[in-house]
Amino acid sequence: MSAFDTIDRATRLVLLKTIIEEDELRLVRLLSIVVVVVAAAAAAAAVVVVVVVIVVVVKAPVAAATVAVVVVVVVVVVILL
Repeated sequence: MSAFDTIDRATRLVLLKTIIEEDELRLVRLLSIVVVVVAAAAAAAAVVVVVVVIVVVVKAPVAAATVAVVVVVVVVVVILL
């Protein structure tokens, strides 16, 4: 094995390691996006349930709208942080 073969092998190993690390970063980004989307969907479902309960049980649509707006603002702020 010549010195050139050794350098070529080392270069291929470094390139392979770089590709694997980039794939790991992409996977972490994708998973973080999925977590945010799932959290937003769960928050939206909770808002719908709260609003329906307030409108049906308490019969106060203005209060329901206020609660919905406050919850949406809080969720957006939490997601952005």
